[in-house]
Amino acid sequence: MKRRNFISLLGLAYFGTAFSENLVKYAAGNKNIKPVEGSWFEFQHHSVVEGKYWDHVLKSFTADQWDLKVKEIADAGIKYLVLLHVAIDGKTFYPSKTPA
Repeated sequence: MKRRNFISLLGLAYFGTAFSENLVKYAAGNKNIKPVEGSWFEFQHHSVVEGKYWDHVLKSFTADQWDLKVKEIADAGIKYLVLLHVAIDGKTFYPSKTPA
């Protein structure tokens, strides 16, 4: 990375951190703002370009690895996971009698 780009990004990161701290303080004092307790979840990203780093890894996850990943998500405060995709490329991610 070029030095000029690094310095620009460093300033942006500092601004983001300072802004987010104020936002957290504001949200903590405002009873109308509720915490995020859920997230979308997918086995394979719908975009090949965006999924290129993780899709091949997730395909090889064992049941124990998925259990650990869900525990990590729960430990972060997420209570609800919504399955975004149940099928892709004409194949379901779980046994199903319904065609994809």
